Amino acid sequence: GMYGSELDFKLSRADGRSGPARFPKLSCKLASHVVEMGVGDAEARPEGGGRHVPPDEWHDLLTLAAGDDNLVLFDTRNVYESRVGQFKLEGVETLAPDLRHFAQFPQFVDSNLDKFKGKRVMMYCTGGVRCERASSYLVSKNVASEVIQLKGGICKYLEHYEEQPGFYVGKNFVFDYRRYEPR
Repeated sequence: GMYGSELDFKLSRADGRSGPARFPKLSCKLASHVVEMGVGDAEARPEGGGRHVPPDEWHDLLTLAAGDDNLVLFDTRNVYESRVGQFKLEGVETLAPDLRHFAQFPQFVDSNLDKFKGKRVMMYCTGGVRCERASSYLVSKNVASEVIQLKGGICKYLEHYEEQPGFYVGKNFVFDYRRYEPR
């Protein structure tokens, strides 16, 4: 259809795994961009982005990467989101820019190209949306050896690794009355 067969649809209960739904209505609107980045489409087209990996493969890649100085974990969220939780891996740098707005992302990348030069970059965000344009922008700079993005974002990762040891430390900021998950 108009929106493609690969639509990544997420369901999330307001109170965890059981109980009544707290969102009685669904509203969908057509927009030119879900998140504004301040650059033209030619510089950040989602189809030109990094390789999508599901949470289990992301976890496996991190398990094998401890101490890998050729790897950078890249948090594309705003500062108020990354302060409450991040992926952490011993011996691997996690970049969490002090962004107030996603439109500041291109300037951060452009000012820090040396941090990505020749590196394998694993980037993530809340639900995978920001990474679509962010990974495309980074790929367009042609400096990283590989750009990988977490399919479905932190939300999907926590669905798989909330009850068992994972690499995400802290809480995940969400954009509704809950504020954080898991609660």
